[in-house]
Amino acid sequence: MNTEGKPLFVQPIESTDVPAADHEIEKAVMGWRYAPYAPNDKPLPFCTGVEFTFELPYAGAVSPTSGQ
Repeated sequence: MNTEGKPLFVQPIESTDVPAADHEIEKAVMGWRYAPYAPNDKPLPFCTGVEFTFELPYAGAVSPTSGQ
């Protein structure tokens, strides 16, 4: 993160094995914003890790909004 709390890059630990999904996840994470790390009210760049679970819908799944 830079001193404004914006990610500078994303480094996935594990791939979804679906390149398009990996790209969308990276794009979403790059849009996240954090409160700047500012000890003594002086913003500093920092590094952090975030773990989350991402599940892809299975083929043939019925969309709850499609009514099908």
